[in-house]
Amino acid sequence: MCQPCRRALRECLRELPGLYEECARSLAEHSTAYLSPRVSGSRRIGIALNDAAMTVRDNILGVLATWAAMVVDERGLHARPARTASELSRFLVTHLDWLSAHAAAADLAKEITELVRAARHVLEELPPAPRRLGNCVEPGCSGVITIALGYAQGQRRRPVECAAGHTWQMHEWVQLSRRLGG
Repeated sequence: MCQPCRRALRECLRELPGLYEECARSLAEHSTAYLSPRVSGSRRIGIALNDAAMTVRDNILGVLATWAAMVVDERGLHARPARTASELSRFLVTHLDWLSAHAAAADLAKEITELVRAARHVLEELPPAPRRLGNCVEPGCSGVITIALGYAQGQRRRPVECAAGHTWQMHEWVQLSRRLGG
């Protein structure tokens, strides 16, 4: 595996735990299915879930665990990483030199890249989930400041704005945080 491909794989492995967590947050925020079936003539009850986000999360964990198990088995290691996206990803990054020289390196790179692409796609399909930050800090404004977390065209979007139209760029967030009292 060439150096640019190894760097790209490392970046994808490091990004996966964050994507995994963002998909987790989207599960209830953007529901598409219910855990409990709908009985004719009744209303749905149960926990609303986002099927696509659940599937991507399952795939992330399964693929990372499979590759980590291969590393453990083939290298004769005694300790297995915890079955969490962050621990599995960290484990694979730690063994990336060995993995990049493995005969299955191209398969690993393809699977990890596809996972990142799938997770980004799921998150792009969801409307940004606004989070309330506080009341607007501009004099005379009664708007509420929110941040909309999400993805657009593979890039994380984080517009911070108040309902009245005031906006803050990323380089202004620290100062805004201070003005909000945080």
